Amino acid sequence: MAFLSIEPPVLTETLREVLHPEWSKFHPRAALRCMPAIALAILVGSFTGHAEWGIMAASGAVSVGFGSYQELGGSRTAPMLFATLGMCVSSWIGTLAGQSLTATTVATALWGFLYVAISALGPGQQWIALQSVIWMIISTAYPAPGLHALTRGAFVLVGGLLQFACVRFFWWAERRQTPVMASAQPTGACAENHISDVLKPRSCLFLYALRAAITLGLAAALYRTLKIPNGYWIPMTAAIVLRADMRQSITRGFARMTGTILGTVLATIAASLLRPGPFALSMLVLVFVWCAYALLWVNYAIFVVPLTAYVVSLLALAGLPEPFVIHHRLLNTLLGGLISLAIHLVFFGWERSRVPHQQLAPEPHDS
Repeated sequence: MAFLSIEPPVLTETLREVLHPEWSKFHPRAALRCMPAIALAILVGSFTGHAEWGIMAASGAVSVGFGSYQELGGSRTAPMLFATLGMCVSSWIGTLAGQSLTATTVATALWGFLYVAISALGPGQQWIALQSVIWMIISTAYPAPGLHALTRGAFVLVGGLLQFACVRFFWWAERRQTPVMASAQPTGACAENHISDVLKPRSCLFLYALRAAITLGLAAALYRTLKIPNGYWIPMTAAIVLRADMRQSITRGFARMTGTILGTVLATIAASLLRPGPFALSMLVLVFVWCAYALLWVNYAIFVVPLTAYVVSLLALAGLPEPFVIHHRLLNTLLGGLISLAIHLVFFGWERSRVPHQQLAPEPHDS
């Protein structure tokens, strides 16, 4: 009955997330500052005959570019640098852990727990932790032993540092920085918790972190056990839609799934009309990434549309058939979102019975 009592506000918040764009937060110029690093990584990889390496570096550059909208302790560069380092180290660990089902499950669960704990420090730290979780999960799908495990993380590091240098150069040349779009302080559920509360079994933060660990661990075990193609999207989506509050979990999950459906439609149309070769795919990657950067804070569901099309185009550039990538992206994203929401629903009553009511206040809309 407690769950039913929040249905109307959940519906309202969900519809606003999907249908209400804030065009004042459309920043095409800020998006352009992030494009040269991505283009350069793809170009160098292609001309040197190492397209896969260029794609890995470009992927790192894309992730770090989102950090240009963040702030950490008053520093605009710290989010990009710490994210680059976190992504690199997490890629190394994920590549090594990917050799074993048990190691993959344990590492993914641990990163989920740490992600929630670090999120208590603020939005900048939360963003950095999320990038690290995402890259750890991705890397478990590409296992390698010994020194070979360093390859993916090394190119992620190169791409991240290249993006950092390019963004800093444009900030210096234009004498202006990308606007900070994240909130200054954590709000909503668990907002009153300190990072030390993650060790207190009756705290909102501990239960949130425990739920994150169980959700990501189960999602990782599922995709590895069933050998689902591109199955790493399942725990990755689960991590992205995780929220402390039920309302925000439902809203974020529905927006993510809606954007993914529309993004796969966009990618399908582009593939059908253009039948792109390597050059055209590279151009599509850049166009879709620019749209994702520019739309990042306009509306989350709208942002996911070009982001999904970018991922499909990038993997097609890496040699994976587009129809299969589109199919896998859609199904795995839907499955990841549903797993995250289902586990949150299971935890919902238990959390409310153990945590003081004021700690479970609903979170505000966040793009």
